[in-house]
Amino acid sequence: MSAHPHSLLSALIDGVLEVEEIALLEEHLALCADCRGELADLKRIQAALAAAPRRVLPAAFKAEMAQNILRPGWRERWAALWFRGPRWIPLGAAAAAALAVGLAWWGLGGGRAEEETLRLEPFLAAHARTASDGPVPTSNFYGSDFSAQLASYNEAND
Repeated sequence: MSAHPHSLLSALIDGVLEVEEIALLEEHLALCADCRGELADLKRIQAALAAAPRRVLPAAFKAEMAQNILRPGWRERWAALWFRGPRWIPLGAAAAAALAVGLAWWGLGGGRAEEETLRLEPFLAAHARTASDGPVPTSNFYGSDFSAQLASYNEAND
């Protein structure tokens, strides 16, 4: 064992180590004075705690602790308010109906007029025109008359 097994020392005192671990730890303790001293310190602490006087808890303290432990937390109290009985059923049904109406309205076009929709044809034509020129715009790209072409296209199709 190359490193100091500090956590195994406490486990040795508690008696929770396997036979193989005990053998390895005893080999290390035979060679390491620091770990033997730490083990002796832990045994002294354990003996001092075992010899300490025991006090009886007051009955009022025991009752208060039992009440605090057995009292439901805020999550349990909230769940008891909202999920007991059929109180949540009408709220759930109303939420489901509102969701169904909203999805149906959205799926049917959402009440938008045809003229509010965006026409893609001019954009696709402009893309095809610039894509054929190459990936880099030409020097007169910013001075092009695309806006005029788009306006004439919209006038022709209205």
